[in-house]
Amino acid sequence: MNTNKSQRGQALILIAFGIVALVGFTALAVDGGRVFSDRRHAQNAADTSALAAALSYIREYTDTYATTYASTGNETQAKSAAETAAKSQAVSAGLDRASSNQYQTDSDSTVTVEFCDEVAGTDPCKDLPPGAKPKEYIRVTIVSDVPMTFARVLGRPFVTNRVEAVTRVVIPDSPPGPPMGAGLVAVNHDPINKCLIMNGTANIYMHGSGVSVHCTGAEALFLNGNLNLILDEDAQVSGCTNYPAPGPTVTGDINCNVVQDTLDESDFAHYPTDQPPPVCTTPRTQSNPMQPGYYNSPVTISSTTTFAPGDYCFNADFSIIGGSSISGTGTVKMVLSRNLSLPNGSVNTFDGLEIYVANSNFTVKGVLNTNRLRFFASGTGNFSVNNGTLTSDDAYLYSARGNFDFGSTSVINITAPLTGDFAGILIHKPWDNTTPFTLEGTPNTDFTGLILMPHSDVTINGSSGFELHGQVIGYTIKVNGDGNLDIYYESTVPPGSPPDPTIEFTK
Repeated sequence: MNTNKSQRGQALILIAFGIVALVGFTALAVDGGRVFSDRRHAQNAADTSALAAALSYIREYTDTYATTYASTGNETQAKSAAETAAKSQAVSAGLDRASSNQYQTDSDSTVTVEFCDEVAGTDPCKDLPPGAKPKEYIRVTIVSDVPMTFARVLGRPFVTNRVEAVTRVVIPDSPPGPPMGAGLVAVNHDPINKCLIMNGTANIYMHGSGVSVHCTGAEALFLNGNLNLILDEDAQVSGCTNYPAPGPTVTGDINCNVVQDTLDESDFAHYPTDQPPPVCTTPRTQSNPMQPGYYNSPVTISSTTTFAPGDYCFNADFSIIGGSSISGTGTVKMVLSRNLSLPNGSVNTFDGLEIYVANSNFTVKGVLNTNRLRFFASGTGNFSVNNGTLTSDDAYLYSARGNFDFGSTSVINITAPLTGDFAGILIHKPWDNTTPFTLEGTPNTDFTGLILMPHSDVTINGSSGFELHGQVIGYTIKVNGDGNLDIYYESTVPPGSPPDPTIEFTK
């Protein structure tokens, strides 16, 4: 078959088109696969970056909020500082996570981590739900240029991918909790005077702190007598003070008309209170050593008696006579239906002792040494130390409607728990408990921890040598003293930490 030159030219054209088509299909297969692979990889990187940013935001917000609130006692200031620090940390964490997935801002890609309330107006966050708060949304955008191999022949040196991921972080409003940074806090915010009164001739040292008074009366902080008040930090008073006045002197500043958080029942609702009493299932009768179970007949201890670890429910009288003593290894839990007194002359030692009452009283007249002590009164039950000795380096005492009496002739050395649900709280009466409380401070008493009685009028009678390590929060506070009275502020309880935050992917 003969082929002329024009036919051969047509073949070359067809071959050329065929080569172009072949290159195109190859580009689609090879370069297209690379584009889709990069897009998938970039989307995964954006997703993990957005999640890392959200987690970092929560951690930084929580830490900064707690630190700032502890130093200022101002919820608004703490929230503002926490939000600023958390946003900065979230952006850094998001960029770091994207970089670990081989995406960073360079000649081939651009990574942007931003909050939707701060994005440029020309590129807003899209598809947010109605009523959304843009500041809660974190957007991660990755733009990458994927170099082409075969598509270059067709004039396409690269293809640009753009992916986004959006997460939402919600930190609910938190109860502000008591003002930190103040050794004495008077919660009452009524327009009255004398919410914090200091009487006597004492040198009252506020170590590492000042005082916080929420009443708005012109003499909300009232200084009386020839006392000396030495403040390491300024006194913060919503109202003002009668000072300067004849008699008292103050070292440090008293700030009047300070705007402070108004504290009420809701601000203290998040603090732990009591815990349910144990349930005893095994019937028992008196023995030595005593065994866990329930006792329906009276128990009278007339000689030194040991308690095995476990739960004891005394449904009748339980008494200790003479100088008889009780002791226990491990943790001994007692549920009392009647009053119990540790008598004069007794020496009672426990590894751990928990007392549960409703309206019964527990009194220490002898010596009670226990590594760990818990007292839970769900009703009007009282805890007293009457000319006795109480020692515990892990103590939490709670009464729903009762009171506490530590006696001016008693020897007390108790410290709040360092860990657990009751960490930092030493003595607690909830908002519903309005019975007045008097703390007798002598050289023989040492209280370490938070004394939390936000709706009770608190009186502190301090004599020379008395030291209090922690914080006292009362509805009103009166301090009577002579000699040197030292209050060492120790922030043992986290301030109203934000409730559990939430994270959700929205895109």
